[in-house]
Amino acid sequence: MMVDADRAATEEKPWLMLVEDVLVNRRVVSAQLQRAGYRVIEASDGHVAVRLLQQSREPIAAILMDLYMPTMDGFQATAQIRALSDKRLAKLPIFAFSAELTEGEWTRCLACGMNGALNKPLSLQQLAIALATKQLTSVPDRSKVDR
Repeated sequence: MMVDADRAATEEKPWLMLVEDVLVNRRVVSAQLQRAGYRVIEASDGHVAVRLLQQSREPIAAILMDLYMPTMDGFQATAQIRALSDKRLAKLPIFAFSAELTEGEWTRCLACGMNGALNKPLSLQQLAIALATKQLTSVPDRSKVDR
């Protein structure tokens, strides 16, 4: 009989969508996630993310969304995802993925429907908490907030 710790170690980790326009950053974070056992779908901007999300047959558990990208930024992409007719997709947890957030950016993240934020560089511990709670995992560093 398998104990819970053994079962957790053998269970497959969820699919994540990583939306990041900088190729090097995307590759580094994707490799980090894959080494930790996550399965990753990569998108280079918000437009690609929305399209891939709608076409994906994989059960995506959450989206890590960069904020500033060409073609469609993370705020616009999140708003479009929230407006999708497929409610399963529209309700996916979306986490801003940024080196730092100003208070104004944080307000925009929440206004467009993001669930929370993960800091760059990625902390796998923070990610695990985010996936478990499907909500805010870190708040902007108040020392860097607009005053």
